[in-house]
Amino acid sequence: VLEKATDLYIQQHCRILYESIKLCLISKNPDTRKSRYKLACEQYGALIRVRKYADQKQRLVVNKAIDDFLKADDLYHHPNRVRSSEEIQTEKRKHDEFWEGFAITEMIEIFSEDFKKEN
Repeated sequence: VLEKATDLYIQQHCRILYESIKLCLISKNPDTRKSRYKLACEQYGALIRVRKYADQKQRLVVNKAIDDFLKADDLYHHPNRVRSSEEIQTEKRKHDEFWEGFAITEMIEIFSEDFKKEN
């Protein structure tokens, strides 16, 4: 009975934690972000406390939820660290286009100087 109760407790806190993480990271409303972050912190604390009573299988679930919270906590406090792969690819493409254009203008300048010397 205690094992089932612990399992249910862990499942409920993990569910609330993951919902709160999601809302705190995607919500545009600052009040929602704050309140969901606070709720996620509470769920994180509850999972930390129950971890010592969990069996091996339950501990794996708790540890994953704790790790996920820590990653989300970092993203919450440092939102500019998150960049989608599309943004990174766009930035890289712009960088490559710039240097390609710069190389072309340099080549034109070199060739025009050589052409002037020949004439």
